[in-house]
Amino acid sequence: MGLDEQQLVELKTAFDAIDIDGNGGITFEELVSYSKASNSGSTEEELRAWMDTADVNGDGEINFQEFCKCMMQGS
Repeated sequence: MGLDEQQLVELKTAFDAIDIDGNGGITFEELVSYSKASNSGSTEEELRAWMDTADVNGDGEINFQEFCKCMMQGS
């Protein structure tokens, strides 16, 4: 993936904050809850679009690998 250890730690911390139930996958509901709690200002439509882009395997959840890939593409 081309990330150094510090980047991986930062991404894992962010992922874990969004993965409310700690099952290793971010659902749309968790993404919305996190967005509201953090006052990100993102609309549900924007979050759905991000979710659809990030969920490469189409299982309805974003795993850590998908999360890292999407976050690095956005940086």
